[in-house]
Amino acid sequence: MIERTVLEWTYQPTTYFEAPYTNSTSDYTISVADGTVNVTLVAPQDPVKTDLLKAVEVQVETIFASRRMQTHRPCKLEGPSTVQYYPNGHRVIAEIAASPERTQVRKRRMRVNFVLKDVSGKIVQDTKAERKAQHARFLDLAVQKSQDALLQSLLRSYSAAVDDPANELMHLYEIRDVLANHFGSKKAALKRLAIPESQWQRLGDLANVVPLKQGRHSGRHAGSLRDATQGELDEARQIVRGWIEKYALSLPS
Repeated sequence: MIERTVLEWTYQPTTYFEAPYTNSTSDYTISVADGTVNVTLVAPQDPVKTDLLKAVEVQVETIFASRRMQTHRPCKLEGPSTVQYYPNGHRVIAEIAASPERTQVRKRRMRVNFVLKDVSGKIVQDTKAERKAQHARFLDLAVQKSQDALLQSLLRSYSAAVDDPANELMHLYEIRDVLANHFGSKKAALKRLAIPESQWQRLGDLANVVPLKQGRHSGRHAGSLRDATQGELDEARQIVRGWIEKYALSLPS
């Protein structure tokens, strides 16, 4: 008799998450840490039901797409496999299907963290702890809303921007188009998501007007294109991340 059923993925780099992440439903618990994703089913199954497997896969993919947005770093995710545990300690491992291979790890810029203390030594600000908490809250929200087709589309476009840096601004601009189409117009998107028009215009300028190689020029400005500066890329990323988060927060509970 099977004692426990676990769906397992592995990922690289193993440091992709700054802290372990967990999320539970009535059917399973997802645990992400140290290069491994373990999804432990509440009730053992052999084989795992197709609809349950699909739901788990969507949520795991959503977690990693969201983390990709948070870090702007690629990650290689492999799996899942099914691990059946028996009371005598015996395990049976079966591969289900390999996930599409992600882009290999690239070098990343280091983030500066600081801890601010008052004169008595009491911590008044810890940027790393704040970031971890903020990231965990969005991962929870993204998992909760993982069945929303538009959210998945937005996360896919952001992932494409990470995986295809030569056309990064083009992929980020896709998110602006998708939001305008979903809400029916630019004006409606700005109103529904409380997006400043200056942000909307700035992303359009970076993708379409400023002669950047990563933009949407399609041959225009031949010979005069330049690489976007790190500041320009960071600005575009920050704008789009904010829009995706606002959309996720706008979804009904």
